[in-house]
Amino acid sequence: MRNRFYGLLLPAGLAIAGCQPASLGARGQVGAPAQIGSLIGTEELVGTGRPYLLDALRVARPNYFASRGMTTLAEGSVPSIVVVLEGNVLDAELLRVTPVKDVVQVRRLSPSETFFRYHRSVSVGALEVKLRK
Repeated sequence: MRNRFYGLLLPAGLAIAGCQPASLGARGQVGAPAQIGSLIGTEELVGTGRPYLLDALRVARPNYFASRGMTTLAEGSVPSIVVVLEGNVLDAELLRVTPVKDVVQVRRLSPSETFFRYHRSVSVGALEVKLRK
């Protein structure tokens, strides 16, 4: 009885896995990585054509600023997010004046990661920004 159960389990699992849709990447290619990750590099930021980091991030990764908490309807407002530069927690307004060409990478942290690393409770999370030296 047990062998028959396991004999049915494997084909059922493969059938379910085969029903999953192929992921489409940023350019619509099957199997290409989707642009929803937590790390963004210089090439992708520069490719947005925006001179400053906040605008480039809003174009390249709008999900970085998605929140379930309080939001504002003001178009130019900076979201309630923690910005960490070289280990220092700074004001989010820094994103408005940081040139994209100076940024090496930006890593987004979830709200829970932000709380555990930086003891800050925010609904969006944090952005760790690494600049060129």
